[in-house]
Amino acid sequence: MCFCDYPRDEFVHLPDCGHGLCTYCYTGYLTSKVGDGVECALTTCPERGCGMIVPERLFQQLLEPHLHQRYHQFLIKSFVDLSQTAKWCPGRDCARAVEYKAA
Repeated sequence: MCFCDYPRDEFVHLPDCGHGLCTYCYTGYLTSKVGDGVECALTTCPERGCGMIVPERLFQQLLEPHLHQRYHQFLIKSFVDLSQTAKWCPGRDCARAVEYKAA
């Protein structure tokens, strides 16, 4: 819950849970999460007890382009790290991921 005194049209609400914060507070929240590192890919709604994942479009909408790009890189990294069929290339200094299928 946000305690800032802004007009209702300056609030951002998550579509799935309906919780929201003012644009200023939500921007600060997402900026802080990107600063936490790769775990920002699993950022949840800031409402206490809510487990809804904040969608990428909100990061894109509220963050400066360089922060959104950093978030996007963390999102890709977490996808590969958690995937059962994708792995990082073992080559030295290679940042590509490969998908494999078990026989």
